[in-house]
Amino acid sequence: MVDPDLIAYLDQRFLESAEQMAALRSEAAEFRQETAQQFTAVRAEAAEFRQETAQQLTAVRAEAAEFRQETAQQLTAVRAEAAEFRQETAQQFTAVRAEAAEFRQETAQQFTAVRAEAAEFRQDTAQQFTAVRAEAAEFRQETAQQFTAVRAEAAEFRQDTAQQLTAVRAEAAEFRQETAQQLTAVRAEAAEFRQETAQRFQQVEDTARQTLVLVEGVHRDIDLLAEGFGGLNERLERMQKEIALLPGQTKVWIEPYLKNLDGRVRILEGWAEIRLPGPQAR
Repeated sequence: MVDPDLIAYLDQRFLESAEQMAALRSEAAEFRQETAQQFTAVRAEAAEFRQETAQQLTAVRAEAAEFRQETAQQLTAVRAEAAEFRQETAQQFTAVRAEAAEFRQETAQQFTAVRAEAAEFRQDTAQQFTAVRAEAAEFRQETAQQFTAVRAEAAEFRQDTAQQLTAVRAEAAEFRQETAQQLTAVRAEAAEFRQETAQRFQQVEDTARQTLVLVEGVHRDIDLLAEGFGGLNERLERMQKEIALLPGQTKVWIEPYLKNLDGRVRILEGWAEIRLPGPQAR
């Protein structure tokens, strides 16, 4: 017969093994549940981060579009002001040209009047020469004096006309210089506006680059989390393999006790028969 203590011992060991396997299975189930929750949380965080990044990129794009629109409006205003300035400058040039044409016309009229007066004077002088040839010497002297005076007056008139022309040319040169200075100032303002616009675009590009760097850092963190979860999966696989090996190890542990159990039982029965005499021996 089988020893009851041995059977009880084997039952206890089987129960302990079953309890250990049940505990290991429950721990594995809890670990799987925790891992699934962590995966879910990480995926939710990644989705939120993607949504926030998309919103930030949308905001940056909207700001860039507004900045472009403002820049276009400012450029349109500057162009309109430049067109108005060109129109005003053209009107001023037209007025100056009209004044110069009027001055030329007046000067031509004055020259024409002087020439007419000179022609009349020549005619009168010719008549006087014809009428008074006898007094030629005296008249020549007087005429020479009058010619000298007329030449002096003509020289003065030429000098006055030259001075007036010089003044007009100086005013025209000053007007050209003022116009060139105004154009230079407008060009300098346009260059400064272009520089400010380029700096603003550079700031927007720097912000976009920083956002891309942050996104790359988050990708790296996600890769590290994926590597960590890969290690957890390897640990789970190892635990599953160990749990799968537990029945074999339990069998190895129990096998020495169950080996040659029938022979041992027969030996014990023989000893019992030897030690316990039968009814005939009594």
